[in-house]
Amino acid sequence: MKQRESNLSCAPANRDASQPELKLPLWKANFWFSVLWVTMFLDIMDRSIMAGVLPAIEKAFLLSDAQAGFGGSIMGLTIALFSFPVAPSA
Repeated sequence: MKQRESNLSCAPANRDASQPELKLPLWKANFWFSVLWVTMFLDIMDRSIMAGVLPAIEKAFLLSDAQAGFGGSIMGLTIALFSFPVAPSA
């Protein structure tokens, strides 16, 4: 019995596999890389600042460790939840 070859392919048949499928001008690629880098930098800074000021927030609001940790978790979940609606606009 002869095996059939699949006609499904990710790339067009006439395209060289060594070249990228999406070609952007260098300035545009650098621009979007910079936007993503700044966004990630701000995300990391937000998380670091929250971890740094958490002891002061605990003392100011008389929170237990569990309550303060829950507040940090809520911040992380908020970032994650708001990332999904914003992602399609990028």
